[in-house]
Amino acid sequence: MSGGRDRRRMQGRSRRGVLAALGTGLSGLAGCQTGAEDSTTTTTARPTTSTWSVDPLDHDRVVGAYYYTWYRPAYAGEAPWTTWVPDDEPVLGAYDSRDPAVINQHVAWALEHGINWFNISWARAGSWDDGRFIQDYFLPTALGSAIDFSVFHEGVEFDRREDGAVSFDDAENRRKLRRDFQYFEQAYFGEPNYLTIDDRPVVSYYAAHEFTGAVDTAIQAARAAIDADPYLIACVLGANTTTGVRTEVATPWIDAVDAVTGYSLYDGAVTADYATYRDWATRELERWALVADSVDAAYVPTLLPGLNDTQIPDRPDRYKHPVLPRDPAAFEGLGRAAVERADPDLDAVLVTSFNEWPEYTAVEPSTDFGTTYLQAIRDGVAAHDPATRFDPAAFPMVQLRFDRTVPGPENPIQLALMCDRLSVAGDAATYDVGDPDREPMFVEGAFPAKHTPDDPHVPYATWRWFGGPTARTTLFLAPTLADATTMTIQGTAPPFAETSIGVDVLVDGTVTDHVTVAPDPGTYEVALTA
Repeated sequence: MSGGRDRRRMQGRSRRGVLAALGTGLSGLAGCQTGAEDSTTTTTARPTTSTWSVDPLDHDRVVGAYYYTWYRPAYAGEAPWTTWVPDDEPVLGAYDSRDPAVINQHVAWALEHGINWFNISWARAGSWDDGRFIQDYFLPTALGSAIDFSVFHEGVEFDRREDGAVSFDDAENRRKLRRDFQYFEQAYFGEPNYLTIDDRPVVSYYAAHEFTGAVDTAIQAARAAIDADPYLIACVLGANTTTGVRTEVATPWIDAVDAVTGYSLYDGAVTADYATYRDWATRELERWALVADSVDAAYVPTLLPGLNDTQIPDRPDRYKHPVLPRDPAAFEGLGRAAVERADPDLDAVLVTSFNEWPEYTAVEPSTDFGTTYLQAIRDGVAAHDPATRFDPAAFPMVQLRFDRTVPGPENPIQLALMCDRLSVAGDAATYDVGDPDREPMFVEGAFPAKHTPDDPHVPYATWRWFGGPTARTTLFLAPTLADATTMTIQGTAPPFAETSIGVDVLVDGTVTDHVTVAPDPGTYEVALTA
């Protein structure tokens, strides 16, 4: 398995450099308390446009946060945008994103708590979300050039198919991608505090898992249209792809980007309390680290402090999510877990979000929590010095490569094996496939888990279909099994397949065995060494 490319650290003016950039000529934090803090610290006074000073937390980690610019004063007859926020609101009230005092306060809060990078939401040139926001409003403020920034492309102008995918076989989407690259270079890349990696300006794309078609060709053409060579980060929504099958390592966008991150690392099934979510999210952080390493991409872990979109007025109920309640202490623990699973060459973590209030993912100080979440980022992320780090290379990668798949009886999904159990090295480790607490890490070709203990037509209580569009299932075994020589597969080819399906077994890219699986329940022992 790949150990990852030779990636160097992110570059920019944050971290220690910002101390010299700010100097001592600015004074007064406009009524905001920024010294010693406790969990009840709040800010009650709206900031003024007086001079500013800030004492950035001194650390070497890159800690980013998604930053939103879409807040504006209410028009006549409109309710303020804070009515969308469930049972809480920012201490600054229903602010205007273009207010320089608000921008300065946001930057000051961020830097003092270890956030040194704003990944700024961008919709289109000329929109309220952009409208030269960065050039005309953000950068001219007293602190606007004190924090690194990059463009977070929302992708709203891409043409979408009926299934929601953005196809780059579409000439218009290729044109828009090229146009945006040209605009970013003209408007942003030359700014001294624009975030770079290896002198390459960073651009991230929202919901990149929806990209399909000739993604790599389109991106290469867009790169060729400018002088810079953007470092592209794919932001993926949630834990699963839109198809319901794990295909992250084979999707068209994965080879076209330099790094992978989540956006909202979220599953509605694990929202009973934040501690439960934290444990699930820690495992997802590990899975995505393995996904990224297996395709030689960098990985930037993401942190979600909570989620509640139930107050958004124009979002249909079917698109709203089960509420993920907040727990600052558990969030801080997840922050430490994220640092320990971050790509060591980048040492970067992203927070969703600094100020996305309608979905209530914001860590900006609020009337309910004050600066508690910023303190959790300071202590659990920026200042955390891990004794150990997650090492993807320690996990053996096993692939089952099927010689064919067959369509499902009720929908056109591609199926090859109904798998119930995997036993490695005799009984040294037995994975109960379909039980999320007793499974290996699946990153490709594994459909959602099934639990059918009372169905007489299904031979297994918990199981998954393997297969998918790549006719391949990729999983990772625990590091303790690195020296295992055999694995037993319990399962069946699809009963409607009529004939057997051949399976090549590969470990870290090397073929170690071949087996033929019949359309009847059976047990198959395969070698894990060539």
